[in-house]
Amino acid sequence: MKCPHCKRATSSVVVKTLMAAILVNEQECNVLAYCCPVCGAIISAQADPVALANYIVDEVTEQLQQRPDASQPKRKEAGDKGSREDK
Repeated sequence: MKCPHCKRATSSVVVKTLMAAILVNEQECNVLAYCCPVCGAIISAQADPVALANYIVDEVTEQLQQRPDASQPKRKEAGDKGSREDK
């Protein structure tokens, strides 16, 4: 592959973790930047998939814990079909 900035051939990239500002909600997120090992220019970038997955899990967990019925086990309603024991 050739770096689009310095035009040098390379078979590897340097991965850096950066923080990026999200302008819509004024938050920050972790970003992986794939950089040329020769000139250091950023070739590509993406949201850090591990950090994003952890963020989603934390948000869903928080929302579920805030539900008023979160500590109550779900009861089966009369007439519900579902388990083999009812048949």
